[in-house]
Amino acid sequence: MTPLDFKHVKEEANFEQILRHYGLVIRGYGKQRVTLCPFHKDTKPSCSIHLEHNVFNCFGCGAHGSVLDFVARLENVSIRDAAERIEDICRLSAPSPGSGAKPREKCQSRDLSGWPLQPLSYELTLVVEIQRMIPEARGLRRC
Repeated sequence: MTPLDFKHVKEEANFEQILRHYGLVIRGYGKQRVTLCPFHKDTKPSCSIHLEHNVFNCFGCGAHGSVLDFVARLENVSIRDAAERIEDICRLSAPSPGSGAKPREKCQSRDLSGWPLQPLSYELTLVVEIQRMIPEARGLRRC
């Protein structure tokens, strides 16, 4: 058995290409796509795919996970077999030793306790006042 770099497969897989390979109709633009969930009887697209992170979530049946989990569950195979199938579908090559892809920067939680909230409340007050003025500007009376 040759070693597989699961992290490389997860990051480099083209989820859209995988969905098309399995004949799933995808909708949407940008980083999000939706499709009929292949894991339950679905009449409206309830399976959401986030292309940037290569993850999916079905709001109908609760299925969720990475692109590896998707293929493993769809084909009823192990994660290792799923990774091999993804490599074939997406024509991925093993990363060359020492190439070391840059690690993604993780979001750091920020302490917002010292931040002033006054500007936000001021903006909200303006929005409320503008909403009140719109009917009056049109010559409508408030009931």
